[in-house]
Amino acid sequence: MVLEGSYAVYGTTDIVAGMSFPPFADSKQIEFTIDKIKKLSIDRIRIAVDWRNREPVQGTFNWTAMNQRMNAAKENNISVFLTIISIGPDWACLTPGSDGAGIYCPWF
Repeated sequence: MVLEGSYAVYGTTDIVAGMSFPPFADSKQIEFTIDKIKKLSIDRIRIAVDWRNREPVQGTFNWTAMNQRMNAAKENNISVFLTIISIGPDWACLTPGSDGAGIYCPWF
């Protein structure tokens, strides 16, 4: 959906609308979301990837769920804005008070 002309917030600048973090985790949610965004004439979504689920063991990646999401978006002409969540896997977390990058580890 693009807001043009008198509907634009900043003069004649086009504003593109999308949906932030819709249910898009499995095939049932993907089907639901695609149906709804088509009815709303939206062609872009924002989803997140959780590092701790993609690389639970250092160097061992699991892209199955993310591939399913990205393939569904591509097949339905949906643009994706991807947010990487900073909750890290166990192997990447630092102990409290140590120097280093700010990777959130909720169990500390």
